[in-house]
Amino acid sequence: MPTSAPLEELLTATDAARVLVMSPENVRRLTKLGVLKACAVTVSPSRPILLYRLADVEALAAKRARPERLPIPTERRAR
Repeated sequence: MPTSAPLEELLTATDAARVLVMSPENVRRLTKLGVLKACAVTVSPSRPILLYRLADVEALAAKRARPERLPIPTERRAR
């Protein structure tokens, strides 16, 4: 039975780490800090496996790629 809603692509922490160019441990750390939200948890005999939406991971990757703007100093330094 076909559905009209597109299926979301889900990534494991390892897959998300490849997109974000970091280790899976750092992806899990970002999840604990609330920076990246896991959308699902699967049941595994050894441990739970967190799953992430591709769109969320790509949004975080884009945010990390943007350089932060530094404020322009308004006062001259004293010499």
